Amino acid sequence: MAVRAKLEEANQQMISDVVTAYVFLQRDIELYAVASEIYQLLLRQRDQTLSRYRLRDSTAPDVDQTLNRLELAAGRVISSRADVLVSAARYRNLVGRYPDSLSPLPALPNLPVLETLYAQAETYNPTLAASKFAETASRAAVATARAEMMPQVSGYASALRAPITPYQNRYRQESVSVGVRMNMPLYTGGQMSSALRAAKDRNLADQQFVEQARRDMRERLAADWSRLEAIGGSLPRFDAAVAAAERALDGVERQETAGIRTLRDVLDVTNDLLSARTAAVQARSDAYALHVAVLRDAGILRIDMFSRDRADDPNMRPRGQSKAAGLPLRPLLEPLDRLAQTASVPKARVQIEYALEFEGLKGKEAPLQPVSKGPLTEWAQ
Repeated sequence: MAVRAKLEEANQQMISDVVTAYVFLQRDIELYAVASEIYQLLLRQRDQTLSRYRLRDSTAPDVDQTLNRLELAAGRVISSRADVLVSAARYRNLVGRYPDSLSPLPALPNLPVLETLYAQAETYNPTLAASKFAETASRAAVATARAEMMPQVSGYASALRAPITPYQNRYRQESVSVGVRMNMPLYTGGQMSSALRAAKDRNLADQQFVEQARRDMRERLAADWSRLEAIGGSLPRFDAAVAAAERALDGVERQETAGIRTLRDVLDVTNDLLSARTAAVQARSDAYALHVAVLRDAGILRIDMFSRDRADDPNMRPRGQSKAAGLPLRPLLEPLDRLAQTASVPKARVQIEYALEFEGLKGKEAPLQPVSKGPLTEWAQ
């Protein structure tokens, strides 16, 4: 069961890695398109500035400023193209080939509240389950070490009927023997008692490891949940920033043509548009990847969320002759064995942590203004 839990952990981690690689590849392609669009915009501004410079309507510093931003934009295009190739190589490493086409991302199931996710992770998180199974195995090892010190009682019976001498079948001897045998170690130089103490210490350590696995799970789940909540709140802000930057660029270009604004203002607003679009694209991809990470942390990430393939179920595989192992005494002896071994192991002193939220930030929310959906003048009114 511990190995099955580790297999499920590797399965969910692989699903998360593949989905994250796919999402980041889409993100980098979109960022490459944003960088190329900004470069084309600055290229047109460069041509306009050069034309005005030839007409003595702009100065050499204006041309240099435009060229500075244009070359920086060209560097971003080259870097973003390299990011696309890196993300594609990561995807090929996980899947085995490059994607033929990038389809839209499928919708993910809605997440419950964090308290419910904690409860689901207690049941379904494979890392925590593997640690619990390991603790159960070491608890059984304590009973095994103690059983080695106990007496072993066995019974035997035999019957014999054979001729007394070879080559004749007239005179025979018959005998029956029945007995009980008991074996018990009298002195082992402390080896068995030492093995028992070592088994107890291993089980105490495994009990601590269960709590450590639970704390690690809750840390990852809380961290990914908090990041997802933050990105979910920032997404409309980024979208509003993109819309505002597009309106500002259009207005500043007109004002610069009319002589109210300078070329530097146009370049600054263009850079603001690039920053806003980049932040919006990254936020959307990070939100999807973190949504998948939260499902993985809770142990409820499944392949059927993304494809028509069914999730792997080890119980569907044939077990061969394992069902017959231990018969006919197994149904009788296994319950007695469990009853004897569970009561003989001490309970570790583990400080269990079950706090649901951090109390230090209550009443300290940041005073943010509502999202701007219209022109600046309307929002100010």
